[in-house]
Amino acid sequence: MSAFQSFLAKHPVFSVDDFRSFQKERGSESPATRKNILARQEARGRILRIRRGLYAAVPTNVHPDNAQIDPFLVAGKAAPDAVLAYHTAAEVHGKAYSIFNEYQYLTSRVSRPWTFRQMRFRPVLQPKPLRESRKQSYGVEQLTRGSTGVSVTTLERTSVDMLDRLDMAGGFEETWRFLESTGFLHTDEVVSYVRLLGNSTTAAKVGYCLERLREQLAVDESSLKLLEEMRPKQPHYVGKAKTGPNRFSPRWNLVLPELYVDMAWREEEG
Repeated sequence: MSAFQSFLAKHPVFSVDDFRSFQKERGSESPATRKNILARQEARGRILRIRRGLYAAVPTNVHPDNAQIDPFLVAGKAAPDAVLAYHTAAEVHGKAYSIFNEYQYLTSRVSRPWTFRQMRFRPVLQPKPLRESRKQSYGVEQLTRGSTGVSVTTLERTSVDMLDRLDMAGGFEETWRFLESTGFLHTDEVVSYVRLLGNSTTAAKVGYCLERLREQLAVDESSLKLLEEMRPKQPHYVGKAKTGPNRFSPRWNLVLPELYVDMAWREEEG
């Protein structure tokens, strides 16, 4: 096996920076050499260009057009600081109810969504409080896919992020089903992350859901009280509550659609 083949075996999806590091280890830092090697390997069909600066390995005797590329690795390598998050994190953890054709990743760089093979990749700016405190890595872990590690938000951070951005989670029902599937959450980590975000409405949404799932997720009352202290001072609307009909949750100062409270989707399941 050649050195380049060995590199591809360890990097089924790789960035130019990954290849630059590989070159450096072998005593070469020439940009021209790097460019020539990548162009030659692409022409031979050994690698596939996904987008500028991002490539995928092509298995032997497989045409590039037919090569199966892991979209989670693509999202995880789409930016130097990419972190799989929101519904994509739920999928990676194996806890998502639905499968999406959009792959979301957090980054501190402002960039636009893009597509590859009809799959949509959506970069999302890290929450402002994390960027300001330089804690973008809070609640992030490394998971292995094949021979490669990817950064992904933990179940605890994913739970909060999805409630914070229901639009990124696929809505309340999708988020609720994810919470149910987790089985157990370290509520101290949940509370700490909610405090770091500093969003009272998010604190209330998290508290509301954890209270309703307290037995299933083994949620302690002390954690709920800490979240209650962070709730909004005035009632806040969640989702489509402004269009009614809705219900009011006094403990959390939330006005929620009846659909969220009654979980009408349960009836549809029969």
